[in-house]
Parts: sequence; C-alpha cells; structure tokens
Amino acid sequence: MCFEGVYVLATFLLLCLSGVQCGYSVTYSSKQICSPKGAPVVLICRYEYSCIDHYIRGEWYKEKSGRVRKRSNSNYPDCSLEIDKLSDEHAGVYHFQFYTFRHQNWMTGKSGITVSVTDLTVKETGVGSHTETKVTCSASCSLGSHPQYVWYKNGQPLQNKTTASRLVSEKANYSCAVSCYEGLGSPAVCVPENKNNNCTLSLKNITEGQSAVTVSGSVLLVLTAEAVTEGDALTLTCNTTCSLSNNSTFIWYKNSQPLTSKHTTRDNKLQLNPVSSEDSGNYSCAVKGHESLPSTAVFLNVRYKPKSVTVSISPSGDMGEGDTVTLTCSSDANPPVHNYTWYMKTGAESLVRGTGESISFNVTSDTSGLYYCQAQNEVGSQTSTEVAVQKEQRSGGFSVVLPAVITIVIILVVLLILGAVCFRKFKKTPENSANKRTCNATIQVRKLVQILSFVV
Repeated sequence: MCFEGVYVLATFLLLCLSGVQCGYSVTYSSKQICSPKGAPVVLICRYEYSCIDHYIRGEWYKEKSGRVRKRSNSNYPDCSLEIDKLSDEHAGVYHFQFYTFRHQNWMTGKSGITVSVTDLTVKETGVGSHTETKVTCSASCSLGSHPQYVWYKNGQPLQNKTTASRLVSEKANYSCAVSCYEGLGSPAVCVPENKNNNCTLSLKNITEGQSAVTVSGSVLLVLTAEAVTEGDALTLTCNTTCSLSNNSTFIWYKNSQPLTSKHTTRDNKLQLNPVSSEDSGNYSCAVKGHESLPSTAVFLNVRYKPKSVTVSISPSGDMGEGDTVTLTCSSDANPPVHNYTWYMKTGAESLVRGTGESISFNVTSDTSGLYYCQAQNEVGSQTSTEVAVQKEQRSGGFSVVLPAVITIVIILVVLLILGAVCFRKFKKTPENSANKRTCNATIQVRKLVQILSFVV
C-alpha cells in the first residue's frame, strides 16, 4: 500500500511538471459582443496555469490602443472584464494576457473579443396591408440570437409583441428598446411617413435662413442657437415631421405665457423685426386644440450693447482739498461689459484718467473737472453723462473780516462828514444849544467808531 501511494504521488507530480494536468490557457465565452450605447457589458474570460507555477501579472488590452486594465489573481480562474457604460470609444478587439514564474512571456488566447456599439433606430420596412405598416427596430450589429424588444407608441409601452419587427395600424410616434435596457431606446419616428398625421411639434429658430434646431421624429434635439443682436430680423418656425391639415392654427408662447399681438405671426412662423433685448426668453409653440402638447422650449438669447450707463460718486456732497473720491460706472449689457474707460474733459478735449469699473483719486485743483465713463462689450459701446468733481471753496479768516472792515470804514467816513458839517454850524451859531447837543452826540459816535475800528 505504501508503494502504491508513492507511485500515485510521483505520477501526479510528473503530470503537473509536464503541464498536462493543469495547462496554460485563456478562453472567452464568445468572440462577438454587440450592445446598445450606454449599456453595461461583461467580457467573460477564463484562464489557467500549471498547479506548481506562480501567477505574476495579468492585464486586458485593446488592439491598437494598449493596456485597458490590470488583473489580479484574486478571482482565479475568472478573468472577466466589466464595462459599466458602453460608448463609441469602447468599440474594438479585446484580449486578456498573463505570465507566470515559469513562463515569463505573455500568454493569451488565439482570438480576442470584438466589441461593437450600436444605436437603435425605427425603420419602415414594408406594408402588411392597406391599413398596416411594418416597422423594425434596427441595429448596426447583431444583438444576439434571440433578443427581446419593447415597443412604444407616443411614449407608452405596447404589449404582446417583443420581436424586432411588428405591424402597426395607427399613425403615431413609435420607438423601441432592448429588454432590460428600456432607458436606452431609439428616437421616436412618425409612422407612416409622408401621410397626414398629427405629431409632436418642434421649434426651429431660423436666423438668416439657418436652422437653429434639429428634429428627429418626436424627439427634440435642440442645438445651441447663435445669439442674435438687437436690431436684427428674426423668424421662429414651428415645425413638425408630419404634415398637418391646411387650416391648422399655431399658438406661440414666451416663458410659458401666450404671446401678445405685438409680434407678427403667419402660418407657423413668428417674426421678430426688429429684435429687442426684451425679446430674450424661452419660446415654444403648439397647435390650437392641442395646447397640452407644446414643443420643447428654445431659449432666444438677444445680445445688445451697454445701456443706461451712469456714474455714481462716493462720498457725495462737498469735497475739500485732498479728499478721496471714488467714481463707479454701471450699465446693462449682454454679454456683460468687459472694458470700462474713464475720461476727464479739459476744454474741448477729453483725457483718459483710468480703466476699470471704479476709479479713486484725491481732489485737487488739477483733478477737479467733468468726468464720464465709456462701457464696452462685444456688441458695442456707450458713454455716460458727465458728472462734476469740484473742490469746495472754503473761506479763510481774512475773507470773513474784510466785509466788516469795509462796512466800518464807510460808516466812519459818513460820520466824519457829518461831524465836519456840525462843526461849521457850531462856529457860526454858538448860542444854538440844539446844534451843540447834536455835535456832541456826533463826536461821541465818532469816538465809538474809532474804538470799534481799533478793536477790529
């Protein structure tokens, strides 16, 4: 029995050393994988190596791109690769490779896994009868042997049929998706085409004949429209992929509110001529009688040069020599102002005094004068009205005393003249007591004035 046990152990070791019992290999569950864009996928893989060998390193790589992801040995023999959200960049051929302590060269499978990415589309593929149309959920690659599909009519799921094709009898918007990936469905298509039908509306913003909105069936793909400039002529068109009756009436909305008669409407067109800054907003449209099914709103961006350019002064009020004053320029503009320039008028000329939204300086005789600012954006520029920055004329002591001195001198001269007249009369008629009293009073007043003038 002992000899037999030793024989079995030796045989096992020889098989392992030869690689027969535990060989080296990489195998994939499938060579082709096709999946809708945005879906998660798993590249199922299995690898093996000799039972007496030691795993060193493994990795996934994509042909023409290089390494994708390292792989540890923790889940041996599983080497599957998971891709969370498939995109066009993931398309290509993938391989897993590894090497061991005994085999230092990369080992991989004979062929890799080809990953393909597809968008689903609904196509009319035939007519079942005079009342039915055949539609097919089409993909650019094979989604497998028997994929299950979900069909929608006007956004509502249809029952029963789960195949790639089906017959429809009612004119509507149809879309499809692969089962388990309902959120990755196709754009809706109005079926049948080229026949009268009421379909979801879309909005087109046409400037100079160039469409600003692209529509695919009832799925609205709103592209960013080039902003229009105030004063331009603009036409908005309410468009549908299906023909409407000739007497259809369109209703226009701005910011979800019906438009007034201010703008001109004709058929399915809204004309803004000229465009003003007040026309900025979200526009949508609907067919009268179906107001509950409006189009997706499109934002109209109206650009205009600076308006209401004004200058404010801080602090306000009188300013003395050396006081600091700050001038601030404000305006309304779209796009915002990117450059402010300050000017000071000196006679018929204007000198640049600075740039920026605000400037500050000390008030002196040289800086006093009329100031204004110019605001400029990508559309144009506008200047403000002029504001005055003046140094206050503060009075000194001499200017206060001078008027009083002049007044006293005038009074003094008058009194001196009166005194001279009285003195003459006093000499001629010394007996006249009334004249004496008057002259005495005059003399007393003259003395008082002299005292006042001495004090001043």
